[in-house]
Amino acid sequence: MVVIPNSYFNMKNWLFIILGLLVASCDFKPEDIKTPEWDLDLLGPLAKSDLTVEEILETRSVTFARSLSSADVGLQPPGSYPNLPANYVPIAGPYRYTLSDSFIDLKVLTGSYFIKVKNNLPLTINSGVKIFATDTTNTDTIFKFHLTQNLPKGQTFSTKAIDISGKLIPNRINLWAQDISNDAINSPIVIRNDAGLDVSFSLDNFSINYVRIAPIHKISFADTAAVNTEGDIIKSNALTGKIKMYVLNGMPIQTDMQIYLLDGNKILIDSFFTERVVIPSANVSPVSYTATSPDSALILFNLDSKKIASINKTKYIYPKAVFRTMNPSFPYVKITKNDNISIQIVGDLNLKINSN
Repeated sequence: MVVIPNSYFNMKNWLFIILGLLVASCDFKPEDIKTPEWDLDLLGPLAKSDLTVEEILETRSVTFARSLSSADVGLQPPGSYPNLPANYVPIAGPYRYTLSDSFIDLKVLTGSYFIKVKNNLPLTINSGVKIFATDTTNTDTIFKFHLTQNLPKGQTFSTKAIDISGKLIPNRINLWAQDISNDAINSPIVIRNDAGLDVSFSLDNFSINYVRIAPIHKISFADTAAVNTEGDIIKSNALTGKIKMYVLNGMPIQTDMQIYLLDGNKILIDSFFTERVVIPSANVSPVSYTATSPDSALILFNLDSKKIASINKTKYIYPKAVFRTMNPSFPYVKITKNDNISIQIVGDLNLKINSN
């Protein structure tokens, strides 16, 4: 019996472990899986069988940007002016910004953030400016920025890395600006429509403690990945076959997926599955909304000669997957860093082998 070994993978190809077709003919018993003693034709990248929430979200860094117009920061509206008086804005905002439509919030385990402010106004912004973000449902501060030096027109000020370990990041924030000022301008000046302050916030190299997902949310993924269908040791032709996929889902979310087969020109040849594949959610606590025990499934796929011929022509695969919670009575489900989905694949194929 042959299975896919546990080599490293990322989210861009974890779903494709089913394409690691291995030659075998046996009864499927996951606990009896052994390493083969000979080399076989392989299709697709080898992949680790455990999937975590960070790999689902493909999250290693997050950046969002917001432009505050001249009117937003309390300066004169766009136009031509013979002069401008000194301005001072105690506070401007809030300006609502959406970070993600895929979750309610996430808690950072470790990580840091950076803030950049670029001055696109035709005048110098004085030091003392404060820019900060708060949760939309309360006054908790997500991040804050203090300009410690004057910022001439066209220049950018960046903070050093700021620790954000343990912070809760909501999917929507309120952005505020405070204490914006400039010196009086006594010569003619033009303020364009695109003049203002560009503010960007970046989370960098962070790990996730947990993520909360509501029934209205879904996490979608689609990408193109190259595959290798050429065997080196044994030349074999599969006539028919069956793929057995054993899944142990420890996450409180359901997975729907399909994989499309593309030729060398990335033109669609076929879909791998005749029907969509559904991986059921783990069992979920009605109190904590976390996974209490994993759910298992054995999913069978029949391969005919036409499907196998399509696979042999495949040079690229285009997977599409959707992750979601399926219990509408729960306000959300909570996916923790310890939850994972484990997948094992076995192929039972009828072969015509040419060992020359």
